[in-house]
Amino acid sequence: EIASAIGSLLDTIRDSFTTMEQLGSSILVELEKTEQEVAQAWGTYLNSKSTPNPDRSSAGSTTDESAPKTSVDPWVIEMQYRVAVAYQNHAWEKGNDELTKLFARVKEEEITRRMNLREFLVAFAQRQQRLFFSLPGIQNEVLEELVGKEMTRKEIEKAVQRIVDERVKNSKRDLFCLRFGEDDFADFNLESPLASDLLSKTKVVRRKT
Repeated sequence: EIASAIGSLLDTIRDSFTTMEQLGSSILVELEKTEQEVAQAWGTYLNSKSTPNPDRSSAGSTTDESAPKTSVDPWVIEMQYRVAVAYQNHAWEKGNDELTKLFARVKEEEITRRMNLREFLVAFAQRQQRLFFSLPGIQNEVLEELVGKEMTRKEIEKAVQRIVDERVKNSKRDLFCLRFGEDDFADFNLESPLASDLLSKTKVVRRKT
């Protein structure tokens, strides 16, 4: 029974996280699309600035009359770029709000998962104690350890947040090592320039006694 409950919890958590992952991916894809649209609109705007106006250049030129002429209104191109930028700002604002809510939902799901799993383990240990009462020593130790580590929702949330912070810190450190190389900055220690002895030796700063 407890095994089936844990299996049901696993299926629920898996479905929930799959849905959240799909939602987050769709938001990121939409934001990437707005970025590409702004870049394309900006490129069109720059090309329109560098392309001479056919109405002005046709007065003194003797080009072939059969050549196709395309008149591009710079005002329309500029407005297209402004609209693309405004839509991108709106999309980023909405996307940021949705991603913030999604991150909070992920944390809430993880907290709920841990609380439910702990309840299942306590129930399992109690049932094992009843079934194998002739061996109270092992069950008592497990049950006392689980019950003794009773945690509130805030404590579990702090534990989850601590793990998230450690993951972010490790990711930043791995990214730094990937970019610059870990050996190049192994002995690097950032200190204040005012603490350097060169300032005193070159008499840039006069040391008062």
